[in-house]
Amino acid sequence: MSPANVSKYVAQLEARFGVRLFHRTTRKVSLTDAGQLLYDRSGPVLELVQMTASELQERATRPSGRLTVTAPHALAHTGLSTLLGQYLTLYPEVSLNLRLTSRTLDLVEEGVDLAIRVGPIPDQNVIVRRLAQLERVVVASPAYWHTHGVPQNPRELAAHRILNANHGGEPTRWQFNERGKTLELALQPYVDVNDVAPLPALAAMDLG
Repeated sequence: MSPANVSKYVAQLEARFGVRLFHRTTRKVSLTDAGQLLYDRSGPVLELVQMTASELQERATRPSGRLTVTAPHALAHTGLSTLLGQYLTLYPEVSLNLRLTSRTLDLVEEGVDLAIRVGPIPDQNVIVRRLAQLERVVVASPAYWHTHGVPQNPRELAAHRILNANHGGEPTRWQFNERGKTLELALQPYVDVNDVAPLPALAAMDLG
């Protein structure tokens, strides 16, 4: 740093604190008591800044700290727990806060690092990466099909008892692939729940 820049920054410090930091003569420059105090106190602060910078750089290359993840309840019955366990084994300095909920959380307001979600992601302000593609099928018990008939076309589902998991409170819309084109049906559920867990039991009871 040039002497001119040093003089400028010293002048700014003296103006900020309202004290003289240096005794200046034509032959010598030395610290005042205030200057010595600032020098003594600044050393530990600068060391702390350097230590923090080093720790941040380490975190950029080696995961550590608390990771908050949210996912729907239904995913708890899949291999999600095993995958999270493998991650924690691989990175032992990470601790996990897993929040299972069917509610769509605001990632910023609720301090969530990662959200695992199923279906379209309408929020354009989040970074999205597809983890897997899930194929959904329409199922019912043999007794239900015997009583109500097996639909030959998705449109016939409008006449059936629909058991539906609705995570976002939106109108029920089921999507189908019909000859390479998307067919979306607006349906009126017979049973509408905010979690998929009860639906297999209800379907096995021939209810829809």
